[in-house]
Amino acid sequence: MEDAEKLRRTYLVAIAQHEIDVFQLNISQHVHARRRWRRRQRKWQFWTTRARIQRRRQYDQLMVELRREDPYSFKNFMRMPPEMFDDCSE
Repeated sequence: MEDAEKLRRTYLVAIAQHEIDVFQLNISQHVHARRRWRRRQRKWQFWTTRARIQRRRQYDQLMVELRREDPYSFKNFMRMPPEMFDDCSE
């Protein structure tokens, strides 16, 4: 009878350890995936902004393109909304 109880406890400990291992693996996979996603996001944002600026060498063309394609990028680039920019340039 003691052997059966000892075997049962050993089995329960092994199952519990397996669940802990799976949980730790899931956490590490999630952290790794999150880091990879952040790296891709940073590269993508830098690439699009840089490519847009390299594509358009002239300032006026850049302003028109930024205003048309992405008003948020225009505001971020100029540090002012398009309306204020229009008032200042006149």
